[in-house]
Amino acid sequence: MIEKVLKYLIWAGTAVIIFSPLYLKAGFFFPFIFTKTITFNVVVEIIFLAFLFLAWRSREYKIKINIVVVLFGVYLLLSFLSSFLGDNFYHSFWSNNERGEGLLLYLHLFVFLIVLTSFFKRIKDWLVLIDLSFLAGLIVSLFALAQYFEFNFVSTLGVGGRLSGTIGNAGYLAGYLIFTIFFGLLLLFYRKNVYLKFYYLAVILLEIFIAIFTETRGGMLALAIGGFIFSLYLLFFYFKDKRLKWLGGLLVLLAIILPILLFVNKESNFVKNNRILARVTSVSLNDTTTQNRLMTWNSSWQGYKEKPILGWGQENFYQVFDQNFNPAIYRHKGSVIWFDRAHNIVFSRMVTGGVLGLLTYLSFLFVPLYFLWRLFLKDETNGNNPKKYLLPVIFSLVVLSHFIQNLFIFETLVTYIPLFISLALIGSFLGGYKIKLFSVNKSKIIILCVGVVLFFPIMYFVNIRPFQANIRITKVLNHDSSVDVKFKELDSILALNTYGNYEYRQQYFNFFHNVFRKYISSTDQGIHQAMSDVANKLEEELNKQIAENPNSTTSYLLMMKFNNLAYAYDINRLNNNFEVFKKVEQLSPTRAQIYSEMGQTYLNLGLYGKKVNGDVAAINGNFDLAEIGFKKAISLNDQNLEPYRQFIYVLMAMDRNDRAVEYAEIVKTLPRYGSGTWADDIIEDIRGIVD
Repeated sequence: MIEKVLKYLIWAGTAVIIFSPLYLKAGFFFPFIFTKTITFNVVVEIIFLAFLFLAWRSREYKIKINIVVVLFGVYLLLSFLSSFLGDNFYHSFWSNNERGEGLLLYLHLFVFLIVLTSFFKRIKDWLVLIDLSFLAGLIVSLFALAQYFEFNFVSTLGVGGRLSGTIGNAGYLAGYLIFTIFFGLLLLFYRKNVYLKFYYLAVILLEIFIAIFTETRGGMLALAIGGFIFSLYLLFFYFKDKRLKWLGGLLVLLAIILPILLFVNKESNFVKNNRILARVTSVSLNDTTTQNRLMTWNSSWQGYKEKPILGWGQENFYQVFDQNFNPAIYRHKGSVIWFDRAHNIVFSRMVTGGVLGLLTYLSFLFVPLYFLWRLFLKDETNGNNPKKYLLPVIFSLVVLSHFIQNLFIFETLVTYIPLFISLALIGSFLGGYKIKLFSVNKSKIIILCVGVVLFFPIMYFVNIRPFQANIRITKVLNHDSSVDVKFKELDSILALNTYGNYEYRQQYFNFFHNVFRKYISSTDQGIHQAMSDVANKLEEELNKQIAENPNSTTSYLLMMKFNNLAYAYDINRLNNNFEVFKKVEQLSPTRAQIYSEMGQTYLNLGLYGKKVNGDVAAINGNFDLAEIGFKKAISLNDQNLEPYRQFIYVLMAMDRNDRAVEYAEIVKTLPRYGSGTWADDIIEDIRGIVD
């Protein structure tokens, strides 16, 4: 009876994990990521402990080690080593709420892999898991379809634009659907029930439709290549009926001709007026996305050359990107300029794990396929019948398509789960290594006891406390309450000292900034004293941020922004920016923002001096240094409107209107100048100056 309950628990837990792409709770901070990550961690810990109990109770079960487990285990060990030798092991281990992809997640994935490998043994069990994954993909697709038709009940997912469903990111959704589409193809050919075949085919077509309307070009390319290769397999090896061969041949021919016709006619109204076709055919070296990818990959390469063997450590890509930041990425105020991922599976693994990490991870993906093919090629059960290769063909295409997709984006939990299920299934065909330790009852008892002792501390520190902090930060930011109460609640959240503190301090600053702007002109001394006390607490937290993340450009820049704001309560904060600037300039010498912030510091010093003592020489000296800072920001990318706009406002604040007009005239000559938000703002500035 106990064994049966444990088995049901493992089955149920695995199902909960499979359906985790559907989980979304708006009350969380980063709800699309955190909801899924916390669920995955909790359930993995529970089913692993249940499996340890089952292995102790039953001789039928034991921890099984095969080539898949070994390869990921080696990658995990290398990741720990590179992260330990890196500059911020804490961040490498825990990651943050936005990504949730630190070593902690890898440990849970490793344990998940062990449970899959050790518990599921029969092909019919694996097909049930594949069926459950396919059903989850159907439900995810239905939510995305509702998003496409702009139904009100999915308004929290966002309507209009690219489809993202309950996953929250169009690229992630496309990557997830790659797995479920190929899972559906496997079931379509494996299951004999005719009605089920219609179900699989209908859902596959729906998921292809959703994948297309994610408008993720990497995902569409991966599906196109995978689908094309699978069609060739069916056409030349699987189908025997000549009618099917003719039909397959026609479809393959169309698959070749249609893309060519689209690219040849990409300037036609038919293509331009279709959002999907226009996006697909807009790929070029001059495309903004392509340019950003190329610049990011170049930054990755420069960073890799510095640490080629073991890399920089997990979650430390931001250090490489900041150090080798290309100013051309900063095109306008809305540009994405803070990258923590290389958007390429090869460069990502190279930077975080060096050449050893890259080769080990690629081995984890592809070496099991080699052994799978070797096994099926040697199998003489069905002679040379090509149909017997259906399973290795499909799973080879699953891994290949996943790899192609991630040449342009990056992996996340919703794609890791089906990937690990796929590789665990492959591993189930390959047998395992005989390790006596896992078969001896005494060893099983010791492992179980260790698991029981560690279970509750891990559950609390890894899940419960981060959960409390995460849900409380959302409440304090979104619910109506007094400013005093909110600041006290923010202090208590930070006192929990979770891995989310890095993000929560940023939210603390944002809230302080908004409150500061509201009360700065107040004549109530009590309010000013209260704000000064809050500023002191926030300053203490930002100093902790720097101490914990000594190579994070954002930490230093946040401190500079704070000092340029809170100097109203302590003028010495402006002088502190000199030391902060020296450090941040070393970390990211080509970021315009740090020079603009330093220019703002000199501007504030000049304005403060003008207000207090009227020392003309000192005032003009600070204003001159402010100009130098903003000019430096402009020089890093002199085609970007935003630094000019900031500089014009600064010149006006310094009563240097002639210089403001001079730079406004320069703005008129910029290629990007024209109708639009930023251009209109600048035009209004010029008119104000001239009048």
